[in-house]
Amino acid sequence: MPVQDPVLYAVCDGEKARFMRYDGHQMRTIHRLDAHHHPEEDGSLATSIKEPKSDPKELTKERFARTIAAEIEKVLAQNAALKGLVLAASPHVLHDLRVMLSKATMRKY
Repeated sequence: MPVQDPVLYAVCDGEKARFMRYDGHQMRTIHRLDAHHHPEEDGSLATSIKEPKSDPKELTKERFARTIAAEIEKVLAQNAALKGLVLAASPHVLHDLRVMLSKATMRKY
């Protein structure tokens, strides 16, 4: 019987994320996220006239990075057997995630 790898693998870019585990034979996807199809999307990209101008694409990427970080935190909190975290992401996404993850989660990184 293969031993489950105690590591969460997260592969992310600015628009999609995939969380995987190695089951002893192959990598298996346990969860997927899409920046354009996630339930937290509330249409709040609209800004008021008094707010400084901002790029809607950048706001979407920032919101998605927060969603990814929250999902990583949730998965690690729900499964005490997970002892490690591997993040594969482009440099700007990786930076955003590192800033948003808790110290406890970063110790597993």
